[in-house]
Amino acid sequence: MESTNKVTPRILAGFMELLPADQIVFNRFLAIIRETYEEFGFIPQETPLIEAAEILTSKSGGIPRNRYTNLKKETMIWR
Repeated sequence: MESTNKVTPRILAGFMELLPADQIVFNRFLAIIRETYEEFGFIPQETPLIEAAEILTSKSGGIPRNRYTNLKKETMIWR
């Protein structure tokens, strides 16, 4: 007998998913904000949404390793 584990899709904490119509509105707001900031001399800086655990927990990263729980080798979550 095979086990059938069902996975319930869900949005991960800290991430946002929008339906297409809402994404269009969000993109417009983001464009207005970006253009306004650039008009006042701010420069854009893109950062990754996800970072390697060893970067976050390195001594120079400043986040203590005991604040994380190892689930798998490549997966860590914030407690």
